[in-house]
Amino acid sequence: MRSEEPWNLKTFLKALGLLPSQEREDPAWEIPVLQQLTVAIEVLGGKIGESSKRAVSRRALDSYGRLSDTEKVTFFEQLLDDYEVDPPAVDAAYRSWSNGGGSAELVTLIKEVEPRRQGLLRNLNHADGATLELVSMRADLLRLIHEGHDRLKPLDHDFRHLLSSWFNPGFLDLGEITWEKAKAVSEHLIKYESVHPMHDVGELKKRVHPRDRVIYGFTHPATGDLPLIFVEVAFANGLPTGIDEILKPRQTINPAKADTAVFYSINSSFDGLAGISFGNLLIKRVTQLIQASMPNIVAFTTLSPLPGLRKWLERSDDENHRRLVKELKEPGTAEAEPDRVGLEERFVAAAAQYITETKNERGLPIDPVGRFHLGNGATAWRIVWPASTRDYIWEKSFGGMIIYRYEPEKIENQHEDFVRNQKISVSPYFLTPIKHTSREPSQHEQSEVHID
Repeated sequence: MRSEEPWNLKTFLKALGLLPSQEREDPAWEIPVLQQLTVAIEVLGGKIGESSKRAVSRRALDSYGRLSDTEKVTFFEQLLDDYEVDPPAVDAAYRSWSNGGGSAELVTLIKEVEPRRQGLLRNLNHADGATLELVSMRADLLRLIHEGHDRLKPLDHDFRHLLSSWFNPGFLDLGEITWEKAKAVSEHLIKYESVHPMHDVGELKKRVHPRDRVIYGFTHPATGDLPLIFVEVAFANGLPTGIDEILKPRQTINPAKADTAVFYSINSSFDGLAGISFGNLLIKRVTQLIQASMPNIVAFTTLSPLPGLRKWLERSDDENHRRLVKELKEPGTAEAEPDRVGLEERFVAAAAQYITETKNERGLPIDPVGRFHLGNGATAWRIVWPASTRDYIWEKSFGGMIIYRYEPEKIENQHEDFVRNQKISVSPYFLTPIKHTSREPSQHEQSEVHID
């Protein structure tokens, strides 16, 4: 969408009809790109017609795209400092409302407490393709905040407020990402697969082309065919006992004869939409879609990572945990059969403690993946060890993973229990090593236990 025409103050003013017809050809008209952006923003903040607004917002976004990081920080600081609320106006509006004012006074107050920069961001969104460019602008902002520019944090509130509205669930479209579609957006999918990284299109094909593998994603009018978030699903018989049987299956199965859907990777795919949650809605919608089209699927589960488990174990003062860590670090442990000296049982017990007892300052599980699934109403079903000897899993959790199960008839109640009372739902099998039992018939399992 970016304009290819070299830009200077003269062409900008000409586009607005503000330059005399006999303008001088003078190099002095050339101005730095940050000043070009500043001028465009000032114009957008004034009275301007709809057609001009589209042209100026396009010029502004083009100019932003040419800024260095240092200039981006300066620009964001200008938005904070120059386009804040007007304190006297806020105070007057508040006094008018608090002194018996009605709906009209409340509307005025709401208008005055909104920073002017929110209006500027809305005006920038008039250009073709602007929504996606503003998502990228927020990604820059988040990166700069992460790099130490804490002063910019209030500006992210404005971006998040607007993007939450623009990417409301009502605008999202759920669809299957077929192999043909996946090829067209392969670079995007490969880049944002963060759970089980893919290195090339060949690996992507293994996750979408076999008949027992499928990817679903949410798209938005602003992103076209690029999914905002996507989930990779494997159809299986019974619960998985490791990730390799999913990522490197020996054979495919007929989905019509499967009884279990395994959500094994969920990935958000736009950095600028961080903190705007789509994952809980995606899982529920995909579950409903599969239920409607595949009545043979009776169990909806995940095979999820435990990203903080190893660090938690290594920092623990518990002597049992110290001994466990020492054994897990012994050469060859990853490949060994997990039955010596009850190693698997002790790993499962420690991992279960990590999920159900280790809390953050808000009283919620410290594990981010656990917070996500348990907060969605899932049940902590089984600990799997070793689920993988892959380096990236061993480095995070000594090869351990966890199965969460989504039971449609229990999701809402368990979600409410978690949100209101911080209750964690676990299955009766939670402390039973999965590799010491036969593969359970999914349709007969029920969860009953709750842990405060």
